[in-house]
Amino acid sequence: MLRWQTAGSVFAGIVMLMTCLCQAAGKALPALALSLSRQGAVFVLVLMIAVKLILRQFFPTVMDPKAPFFRWNALEPLDLLYIPTVVLQELLVRGVMQGSLERILPDSYPPAVANIIASLVFGAVHIHKGIVYMVGAALLLSFFGILYSKQKTIWGLCIPHLVLSWSLRILW
Repeated sequence: MLRWQTAGSVFAGIVMLMTCLCQAAGKALPALALSLSRQGAVFVLVLMIAVKLILRQFFPTVMDPKAPFFRWNALEPLDLLYIPTVVLQELLVRGVMQGSLERILPDSYPPAVANIIASLVFGAVHIHKGIVYMVGAALLLSFFGILYSKQKTIWGLCIPHLVLSWSLRILW
């Protein structure tokens, strides 16, 4: 089950990264198709539900079709502690690490270098959940890094981070 959750994280990271790349390249139509909401979180949620529907329908050995579709009991009152954790993660990785790297790196380096370094460090911190999860976290956070570079605030990153994390727990 964890491997499907981590594969979903990798997929979400790729979709969000592609959304930013299309927006940066000025390709409005593909960016609109990939980004149904400002951060693309709604689109990723729809894709996660679609993947689960396909797995339940065509791969019953992977995803039991008789099991409840949403696991509402997966979230517990203790999960409310994840809210300050998300704020702290975004503050440390984006506000402190990426922001500081953008300021101290010479002007010959683009801001993307700071984003890549911060995202790789964040991904490496998640190695205890496996290599696939680590790569997925790094990809997802690279998308958040692009948003941070444009917005210069962490608050627009905390909500999609929290929503995607809780959605993965409920769906998988």
